Amino acid sequence: METNFDPQEEEKKNVELITLTTTQKQLIRAITTWDYAYFEDLGGLETNINFKIALDGLNPLLLAASIGNIALIQMIISNAYLRINH
Repeated sequence: METNFDPQEEEKKNVELITLTTTQKQLIRAITTWDYAYFEDLGGLETNINFKIALDGLNPLLLAASIGNIALIQMIISNAYLRINH
């Protein structure tokens, strides 16, 4: 019996969705594009940065660390709302 493999359908099964606000999506974009000015303009230094990007616990700080963006790591750490043990 032959089965039809559809990569798009398989991806949908494997992706667990998290709902992000527009600002959260823009902050993620700023991190992934290394856009420091955009991150700051979005309020990345003074807005609540404690949100999950994925159900496995990935958050903006871990995202910046995973791509080696030291300057944004420092910016995120300076955010007064950051809760590292949260």
